[in-house]
Amino acid sequence: LANSLLGFERILTSNLAGTTSDAVEAIYKYNNKNFKLTDTAGIFKKNKIDNSSINFEAIRKSLNLKEIIDLSLVLIDCTEGFDTQIKKILNILFNQSKSIIIVFNKIDKINNKKTYIKDTKIIVTETFSQIKNITLLFISAKNEKDVMQLKKMIYKKSQEKNKIISTSKLNSLLKKISMEHPHPLVNGKSINFKYAVQISNSPITIKIFSNFPKNIKKSYKNYLINKIIDNFYITDSKVNLIFSATKNPFYWLISKLSWDKM
Repeated sequence: LANSLLGFERILTSNLAGTTSDAVEAIYKYNNKNFKLTDTAGIFKKNKIDNSSINFEAIRKSLNLKEIIDLSLVLIDCTEGFDTQIKKILNILFNQSKSIIIVFNKIDKINNKKTYIKDTKIIVTETFSQIKNITLLFISAKNEKDVMQLKKMIYKKSQEKNKIISTSKLNSLLKKISMEHPHPLVNGKSINFKYAVQISNSPITIKIFSNFPKNIKKSYKNYLINKIIDNFYITDSKVNLIFSATKNPFYWLISKLSWDKM
């Protein structure tokens, strides 16, 4: 797939797993924009990995790259299925990466493509129910149209990276939600959401100041998360909410100024 994206044979390939042990970097251009592609070591199934082997170290380095890259392309072989190890790796990436595209390659090897794609989408959606709008692509790296589709998606994601939610729009939404669907009373008292501000984007983390931060029900927290995701169309990323109380009425302003400088 890496060579298909680049348009030339830059990376050594083989039918044998483990051909790539070190990360290989290369540049390709799309829509007058340069993209640096890092091809990492493939992840073996767990029972094939020796902790003292070169492959184990290569895999460890591959996962460490998640902290410095803008977009993770997770390449899955359609003929091998969506196993537990892949689910664990995706969970790590969803928790720490900025953006992800899950690419199921070799779709040309599947006989009943429609059924396979439908069933796989259901499995992924149910497995990562907290992640909304997951980007899935089913391609054949040998098909030029499929590769072009992937390039378009990578370009689109590059335009969305480092998503920062407008503080004013976020607070307007929070106010609207509180009025239309208020949190249940706590000991006969109303829960007020005073202010919200985004404090991180990898993953997206929002701090909400409230009079009863420790009494927010999990169901209501999930309701807020879904509303934020839907309104700001957040894809491929978890949204974390932190509820906090403060005696300093200007603390929210300090947080906002600190975030705006990042």
